[in-house]
Amino acid sequence: MRTRAAGVICAVFLLGLASMAQRPTIESLKAQAEGAQGGQQAKLCAELAEALVSVAAQQFEQNNSAQGQATVSEILGYATKARDVAVSSHSKMKETEIHLRNAQRKLED
Repeated sequence: MRTRAAGVICAVFLLGLASMAQRPTIESLKAQAEGAQGGQQAKLCAELAEALVSVAAQQFEQNNSAQGQATVSEILGYATKARDVAVSSHSKMKETEIHLRNAQRKLED
């Protein structure tokens, strides 16, 4: 029984590590977004805006409102860029919209 429980715990732990490894960091998203073109750039900028919302929330929770406000400005910049690139390239518009709506919902919470 203990062996089975240990195996289950180990499997859950490994799955958690695998999912964390697949999530790109904010810095890597920034680099990818700057190097991408067209619809892919729009999608990456929208993903970046969505990811930055949690960073801003943490900054505000830690009473670091100046950094939080700077991060919100950064979110706005990436969201605007995502919208502009998606509209001009007519590519990845749906994916971009989904990420931007998710970011909006998180900001409203």
